[in-house]
Amino acid sequence: MVIIKKLSNGIPVVFEEIPYLRSVSFGVYVKAGSAFETKENNGISHLLEHMYFKSTKNRTAKQIADEMAHIGGNLNAFTEKESTSFYVTALEEQLPAAIELIGDMLNNALFLPEELEKEKGVVLEEIDMYDDSPEDLVHEMLQKVAWKDDPLGFIISGEKEVVNAITREELVAFKEKTYTADRMVLSVAGKMDIEETMRLLEENFASFENSKEPLTLTKPKYEPVIFCRTKDIEQVHLNVAFESVSYQSDEKYTLYLMNVILGDGDNSRMFQKLREEAGLTYSIYSYESIYDEAGLFHIDAVLNPKKLKTALAHIEEVIRDFCENGVTEKELDQAKQLLKTDLIIGNESTKSKIYNNGKTYLMKGYLKSIDEVLDDIYKVTCEDVQAFAKKYLRWEKKSISLVGNITEEEIAFIR
Repeated sequence: MVIIKKLSNGIPVVFEEIPYLRSVSFGVYVKAGSAFETKENNGISHLLEHMYFKSTKNRTAKQIADEMAHIGGNLNAFTEKESTSFYVTALEEQLPAAIELIGDMLNNALFLPEELEKEKGVVLEEIDMYDDSPEDLVHEMLQKVAWKDDPLGFIISGEKEVVNAITREELVAFKEKTYTADRMVLSVAGKMDIEETMRLLEENFASFENSKEPLTLTKPKYEPVIFCRTKDIEQVHLNVAFESVSYQSDEKYTLYLMNVILGDGDNSRMFQKLREEAGLTYSIYSYESIYDEAGLFHIDAVLNPKKLKTALAHIEEVIRDFCENGVTEKELDQAKQLLKTDLIIGNESTKSKIYNNGKTYLMKGYLKSIDEVLDDIYKVTCEDVQAFAKKYLRWEKKSISLVGNITEEEIAFIR
């Protein structure tokens, strides 16, 4: 059962008590990410996340690492486009120590200049790592060029030159603007004493104040684009995308079902057509990128560059057939069952529960139970899916991103 309480400063706390467990997960979710940045500070949210693990008024970086290991080594964080998450899974008796440690990190980080310079080097290596990964690059660059000049298209880790120039003063100013009570949600799931946990959370998180300058997101303008990056690898990574719906839209449930039928799994239409029937690619799948004010629907494939033209023709054929002829009741029923299975199994761990509860409440300000979500999914009809596809999967509005050892001649037909 989910219970929502609030600290004295208004920070929501989402509890999901599971008394038969011996473990518990705790997470802090903050509206701080690359979507709230500018060209001049792109990458600052990610750098800030790294810096919280360095020294505080009470601990050195080594002491933080030692206490993380003592708790169980499961304390971590990650930055997304619209949020940053800090989380830990531990035994029940370690929850007070975990809350106090994360509270100290977020309240009392020193952001020492020497630590900042060292951590910049670590982040620059991370940027290089992503740049060396064609499967990451093909996705990130498509969003960057399709949402040109909008922060939602910014790469989360940032540009090397920009990150390297970020100062301690800029870091602190961004922290004070984004890490505020009205932009935070706390989430706890597993074995706990709720009243005692509330007392600990009040001690460690009630000091956060509300925003002086509320930050909001606006809907970015989508433009169909073609992006190519030459990389000396054997295959070409292809990503085709279409404008889609936002996280706030009720149509997202139709999107989820369309995704399952079209490209999410071995029995999907894309997989069957391009891999099983045509033998054009080993890997092909679809997925959705869904954010507060916007979204994209992606089709991703990895293949021999010489098969690129044929593969794109097949993808277009599958999409046109999908839009013109719709889906069968059997396909829709299978997709609903798959989503039901994924939702239930994916929410079985305390780590997934704190993320789902915390992130959903942060984005929407309320929660739906799995049964309520399933009700919305099961309401979707074949006609809904076909109408959605016709509305959004317009081939003339596609964006294409390519990364690999490709020549101008091989991609000339796209332009």
